[in-house]
Amino acid sequence: MNIHLFTEHDLDSPGRYLDSGAIRHGAFPYGADRLSQLGNSLSWSRISGPSRLTERAWTALEHRTRAYPRRGLTRLRAIQRSDVMLALLEPNASFPAWARRHHIPPFHSTPLALWSCWAAEELLTGTEQRRRQLLALLQECDVVYFLSRNQQDIFAGYGVPEEKLQCIDFGINPDLFPRQQEQRTIDVVSVGLDRGRDYDTLIEAARGVSWDVVIKTSEGFRPSTSHLPPNVQLGGPVSFDEYRCLLQKAKIVVVPSKKMAYPSGQSVALQAASTGAPVVTARTSALQHYFTDGIDSRLYEPGDHLDLRRCINGLYDNAELRTSIGERAAQLVRESFTEELMWTQVHEDLSQRVTPEVG
Repeated sequence: MNIHLFTEHDLDSPGRYLDSGAIRHGAFPYGADRLSQLGNSLSWSRISGPSRLTERAWTALEHRTRAYPRRGLTRLRAIQRSDVMLALLEPNASFPAWARRHHIPPFHSTPLALWSCWAAEELLTGTEQRRRQLLALLQECDVVYFLSRNQQDIFAGYGVPEEKLQCIDFGINPDLFPRQQEQRTIDVVSVGLDRGRDYDTLIEAARGVSWDVVIKTSEGFRPSTSHLPPNVQLGGPVSFDEYRCLLQKAKIVVVPSKKMAYPSGQSVALQAASTGAPVVTARTSALQHYFTDGIDSRLYEPGDHLDLRRCINGLYDNAELRTSIGERAAQLVRESFTEELMWTQVHEDLSQRVTPEVG
C-alpha cells in the first residue's frame, strides 16, 4: 500500500518527541516507520506552506477553517498516489477531513484513517462545539484506531458506526529500553507531558514519607501546589538519554493519571516497564487495557493519594516484590505491546479495508 501520513512533526528532520518530552533521533512519530518494513510505501506532508503565501495568510485560513491546510496542500501529488491517508492524532486529521467534506480532490477519493488519542475523552468532556467538530471529523474517517477497549462504547454511543472502529494495542520499542535491575538508586521517578497527568496526587502521597521523588515535566503540566515537601524534586523536560537513564535508575516509576477515557501515560508506563521497573499508575478502564494490579503493576484509585502512598510503600519496602513485578512487566511489553505489533495490527486492518491501485 501507498500510505500518506499526516503529522505535526517534520519527518524530513531527524527528531522525534516522546510522551516524556524527550527526543529520540532517526524515527517517525510512534514508530510509524514500521509500516514501511511491512511492505508499504510511506509519504508525508510538510508543515510549512508554499512560500507565496504569508504566514499571516496561512494563520488566518487555519483559524477560519480549523483545518490546518499547510499539513495537506504541500504534497498533493503524493496524496494522489496514495491508497490511504493516515492521520497521526486528531489535529492532523482536520484538514483531510475538511477537504473530503468539501469534495476536494484528491482527498475526497482517498480513504482516511485516524490514529486517535483524545477523541473519546473530548466527546465526553468537551464543549458542545468541540463535540460537533469531532463528530464531523469522525464522519469523514473510514477507520478510527483507538488505544483502549473502553473507548469502543464511547464512540458507539455518539453514533460512530461500529465498522469504522478498531481498537489496537499501543506499543513501544523495547530495544531502546533494555532491562536494567542493577544500580536502581532513585526511589521514585515520575516523568511526562500529558493533560491527564495528576502530579498533585503524587505530591500529596509523598508528604511525610521516607522515599524521595523526582518529577520531570514542563511548565504547562506542573502541579498546582506551590508548597513541595522536601523529598520532592521538580524539574523540566530532559533529553532522551537522561529520560531513559531515569527509568533505568528508578526503584519505582509512578505515572499519576486522572480518570480519562484514553490511557494517559501509557507511553512512559510501558517504557518504564520495559526496563524492568515496577510501575504504579491509576486504576482507570483505559490503563487496565495494559496493566493488571499485583501482577505486572500496582494500580491505585485515581485521585486517592492515600491509596497511591500505600501502593508505593508496598513496593518500596519489598525489593523482591519490585523485582518480580518489574520482570513480569518487562516480559509483558515484549510479548504484547511493541511498536512492531501495533503497526502490524494497523497494516493488517488497512489491508482488509483498502484495495491498492495497480500501475
